[in-house]
Amino acid sequence: ELDYLKRLVDISPRSNMAAHTPSRASSMNKDESLTQQLYKQINYKEEEDERRLQQYSTIPGYSCYKNVAGSIHWMDNLVSRSTSIPNLSITKEIIGESYKKSVNEGGYDIFAIKVTGDGVAAKGRTTEKGIVFLMTGIHARELAPPELISRWIENLVDDYGTDAEVT
Repeated sequence: ELDYLKRLVDISPRSNMAAHTPSRASSMNKDESLTQQLYKQINYKEEEDERRLQQYSTIPGYSCYKNVAGSIHWMDNLVSRSTSIPNLSITKEIIGESYKKSVNEGGYDIFAIKVTGDGVAAKGRTTEKGIVFLMTGIHARELAPPELISRWIENLVDDYGTDAEVT
């Protein structure tokens, strides 16, 4: 895939001064193969995201956002998936409880999810990874941040071990 992209850059008129002659410009054909490949990947990703989201319960009227039960189910599923990925560990821990739960009016436990991996170290390389702490879902009407972070974490898990930047 990388060789294909390098070849596209090499034959691109923008990277070759000889290509900017008037005779060359009039005979150029548009190569849409890269655009078509990217479009297919984007469509595939959207279909995959939609399919994954459908397996979790969502907020009524806002089907693109998981509700609390859907988020807890998502975390459990992520922890389960991680057991089949070498050098990746995902844990879910209860770190407290909501106010409503603390006064016996329903409510939920408050969870933290920890994603860590030693894929780089397992290959004998050294790394000094920093710790990233993200906190979302603090206020009830802030729907997007928890969903955004959950999708980002899911992307990290999906690409772990296959993408060097993620691993």
